[in-house]
Amino acid sequence: MHKNYEMMETKSTSGDTNPREGKKPKKSEGKKKDRRSWTDNEKDQTLEYLISTIKAGYQIEKPNAHAYYAAALNKLKFADCTPSQLQNQVYNLKKKYTTAIDWRNKTGQGVLIENGEASVIGTCLNK
Repeated sequence: MHKNYEMMETKSTSGDTNPREGKKPKKSEGKKKDRRSWTDNEKDQTLEYLISTIKAGYQIEKPNAHAYYAAALNKLKFADCTPSQLQNQVYNLKKKYTTAIDWRNKTGQGVLIENGEASVIGTCLNK
């Protein structure tokens, strides 16, 4: 056992050996991890749902984000997924898309929109 911890334990007058007793809890205490592994199929289904929302003339995250993602989960039926996890996944997909578009627009040489996907894949493989 660490020496400082032992000293804190012996100084406790209440008989309880919890060194954090009476102190404000840390931000990380009591918070569970929201990590979730997403399959490619789930990512594809999420993208299809977003596209269908836009094609139907609706805006994403309207009337509010939590209601939108809760309704999306009702339709998508992902196991062990919360609305906030789905919202984070959509945020990450948007971020990746924006990064890819920015990269494509900045490269110019070797990546032409007319040549399409084959040009992008060829450029990536040559790097």
